[in-house]
Amino acid sequence: EKKEAAAVLLLDSILHDARSKKATDIHIEKNCVRFRINGRLERGEELVEERVCELVQRIKLLAGMNVIEKHRCQDGRFVYGSRDPIFVRVSTVPVIGKNYLGSESLVMRLLDTSRVPLDLKHLGFNEDQLCGIDEILKAKNGLVLVCGPTGAGKSTTVAAVLLEMEKRESEKLKIISMEDPPEYVIPGVSQIQVDENHFTSYDEALAHVFRQDLDVIMIGEIRDEITAGVALRAALTGHLVFATLHTSGPGEAILRLENLGLERKLLASILRATICQELDYKDEEIFLCADLAIPKAKFGSLVEKFMSEEELDDLFIHLTNFSEAFNKTLDDLKSGKYKRKVLLPGGMYGQKIHKRIG
Repeated sequence: EKKEAAAVLLLDSILHDARSKKATDIHIEKNCVRFRINGRLERGEELVEERVCELVQRIKLLAGMNVIEKHRCQDGRFVYGSRDPIFVRVSTVPVIGKNYLGSESLVMRLLDTSRVPLDLKHLGFNEDQLCGIDEILKAKNGLVLVCGPTGAGKSTTVAAVLLEMEKRESEKLKIISMEDPPEYVIPGVSQIQVDENHFTSYDEALAHVFRQDLDVIMIGEIRDEITAGVALRAALTGHLVFATLHTSGPGEAILRLENLGLERKLLASILRATICQELDYKDEEIFLCADLAIPKAKFGSLVEKFMSEEELDDLFIHLTNFSEAFNKTLDDLKSGKYKRKVLLPGGMYGQKIHKRIG
């Protein structure tokens, strides 16, 4: 009983700490707890072996998982807190290695019901990009992709875009989001939790959603042939579709969706824009590096003739804030604010930034 009480208190402490730090994920592995904050993992409390095992058992029990099973992947969920509750999605996978005190890696995704998306104007897009997004929001149908790596703020951008649409149209549009699971509470948007393990698939949900007389739909993450097909079908039937995708640019997005079974000609007819983004870190500051890519006039007739990612990238008009990132870093370096020498945002956009800035 003492061990169980200690595990309860430890979990409460970890979840409270994560919430105060606005963490999106909690990783429990080896002998420590790590928090994902603004896209980056930060080391938290170190634990002894006995406490790790007790903590993992407590979490698995709350999440409705098999406490004894340690050699198979498991998924579960639970709700933490009575006031402003957090929905916690739990994932465990078996791991090997002498450095691991337990036999599992456990990750909790925190979905704060009180969290409302930021205003679109406060995310870090420049004026040209905001004007471009403004034109996209006027489209009656088509597909808009928000691309980037894990922790790039894709869900935040999509949520802010949907919130902006809802504000502008003042309840004149029926907006539905399908996510696994929803990460933000978006006022005025009908949000559906898609859970293929327990409830329904994207494909099944879409069949019912079409009967809802909707105008705009958001499809969480395009991760396989089914979700890619769902996005295509929704866009082809006269709806404006927003979706996230783990790619680094518009050219790669086309190749990725083609690999998932979408015909390039059909994709070209519905693609309205891609927003490719990544978060850059300079000490305590976060800067959004974004490329709003809009298909050029002859995009549809030319897209089938080119095969490389770079050739496809050239078929888009690129509105970026890379120059602002570059100039801001230079100013900070001149002022002596940063000791380390960082001239441009890094990561997957390194070469692209050089190209766009010229």
